[in-house]
Amino acid sequence: MRHRTPINDRNDRRLNRSKLSKSNASAKFISSDSLWDKWLPRLSHLSQFGLFLFTVGTIYFTVIPLYQKALLEEAIAKKEIELKETTAALVKKEEALLRAQVDLDAKVVALEAAKKSLIRAEVKTYTQTRGYELSAFLRRAGFECTGLSRRPAPPQLSGSSIKPRERYEETLKFDTPECLKTVYAASRLNSLLQVQDREHFGRELEATLSLLQQMKSKVVSETQNLVNSARLDPSVLTPATGYSAQAEAFIARARALTGAPSEDQDKKFDSAIARTKNALSDEYESAIRLQIQKLQEIVWLIN
Repeated sequence: MRHRTPINDRNDRRLNRSKLSKSNASAKFISSDSLWDKWLPRLSHLSQFGLFLFTVGTIYFTVIPLYQKALLEEAIAKKEIELKETTAALVKKEEALLRAQVDLDAKVVALEAAKKSLIRAEVKTYTQTRGYELSAFLRRAGFECTGLSRRPAPPQLSGSSIKPRERYEETLKFDTPECLKTVYAASRLNSLLQVQDREHFGRELEATLSLLQQMKSKVVSETQNLVNSARLDPSVLTPATGYSAQAEAFIARARALTGAPSEDQDKKFDSAIARTKNALSDEYESAIRLQIQKLQEIVWLIN
């Protein structure tokens, strides 16, 4: 056994320290390597996950919006094309509608013109027919309601005097207003007239009937009072004219030639009274015909 000196001990201690430091360093190095081995895979995973998240985020926030924008732009372009086509079609339809409206307006104007022409033709036809039917009514009324339809009896001789025709009794008993109403009700004029004209003509006819009634009342009063008036004033009597005067003159000459007595004055007076009454009734009938014919001058409301 070798003898150890203090120097050797010191060297051994140095050597031991050196070995110890090397072993510590080696242990530290080994320990450091194991940590890196543990964290490198972890960091790799984390980086991969982070890259995945980044990729996903990039796609979500960049690619998808761009794609959606492209789709939206494409859709907008399609809609714009459709809008242009629709607008063009709408413009064509508006033009066609405008042309149709112009044609319709022209047809409406033509229709209104035709309608006015038709109305004028109808009014003209109505007025012409109305005038014809009015004339027909007045002719019939003038014939049936004024004594023209009653054939007068010829003068008759009674003994040595002429018996006058008693027309006035028949005339004054005849109801002329009622006859006019009956003839008008049965006439085509009554059914032809439109409402305004019918009402207007009805008023005119009623005024005429009222006037005829007044005229008849006046003639009736004159004939009833004629005897008294003639006794006071013989000039009111109507002298014999025409065939009556010739007949009376002939009878008077015949009486004178044969020596027969002259006609009684009362008979002459009665004959004059009857003749005057007949004359009054004739004037009344003439006035009736005149008033009836005045209806021909009526101013119609529809012309």
